[in-house]
Amino acid sequence: MRDDASTPRTAARPAGSRYPAGSRYPVERQSGVIALFGGAVAAFLTALVTAVLLLLNGSVALLVVEFLIEADSEWAERKGVIQLGLFVLPLLLLVIQWLIWDFIRSRFDRSTRDEDHWDSD
Repeated sequence: MRDDASTPRTAARPAGSRYPAGSRYPVERQSGVIALFGGAVAAFLTALVTAVLLLLNGSVALLVVEFLIEADSEWAERKGVIQLGLFVLPLLLLVIQWLIWDFIRSRFDRSTRDEDHWDSD
């Protein structure tokens, strides 16, 4: 049997798959260039979303720091505290946003939901 792009391959069932234990299912073979291009597009889109979120988070951090300065300007005399807040707050918000995104995706991902698992062990 020839192993070329026209011959479908099979793969062992991954853990938590919706296919019964012991079964094999077809795996489509992708060209290396197509897979590389898909990975590059995914990385670019992730970087683009991250940049937009950092821009928005920086604006939010600036507004929060400005509000805190207006409320009590005594602590604002130390420039290092303001700089730390303007640097750390957007990054912290970004990490929280990505964690929320991962949580939301895991709720809708069929492979991670318990009701779709065939194995009960």
